[in-house]
Amino acid sequence: MKPIWECAVIGGGAAGLSGALVLGRARKRTLVVDSGRQSNLPAHGIGGLLGHDGRKPADFYQLGIEELKQYPSIDFLEETVEEVIGSDGDFSLVFSDGSMGGSYDA
Repeated sequence: MKPIWECAVIGGGAAGLSGALVLGRARKRTLVVDSGRQSNLPAHGIGGLLGHDGRKPADFYQLGIEELKQYPSIDFLEETVEEVIGSDGDFSLVFSDGSMGGSYDA
């Protein structure tokens, strides 16, 4: 049986992780797909984010992932999504290697 999620978050940057947090707290079965290549990873520090000003981006993302792993409704996949196929709320993800990521029910 293929796994079924209610939501898929494509990208584990600050916005994606924040979205996954809200979904996880709402007990929505959520898949976070991320390749770990956030655009600000080379930066020396995050600027202007309350509570994290100056923190290294890699440390920020690791803390966020650790926080989200406390929610049993959130799963993680290190991958790149190339295409989303589907309609009427049912969708599948096509990954960079050409494989399809299960059947998802939005």
